[in-house]
Amino acid sequence: MERTADLESLDRFADTLARSGVDAVPAGVLRAVVVAARRAGASEVVIGVLVDPTEPPAVRERAFGRVAARVVGAHLRSDRDGVDSAVGRPSLLMTA
Repeated sequence: MERTADLESLDRFADTLARSGVDAVPAGVLRAVVVAARRAGASEVVIGVLVDPTEPPAVRERAFGRVAARVVGAHLRSDRDGVDSAVGRPSLLMTA
């Protein structure tokens, strides 16, 4: 469940970013992306830049790219390993 929610949050963030810019991303989506980023082990510095409204939009957009890469990478690794590396339990995608 967390895996799907993480990826859906990234998609919602990216959709809003493409349509209206980083400042238009809803607070709830931003919070969900931050939770996913921390779960995936993303840099707190990069997360801080992402959530800082005083940073230039282009800088925040790059931070989102780094966070998204980290979250997706964690999910790909967990698929490969059969373990949800973010929470250390068997992946829901494992087959018997």
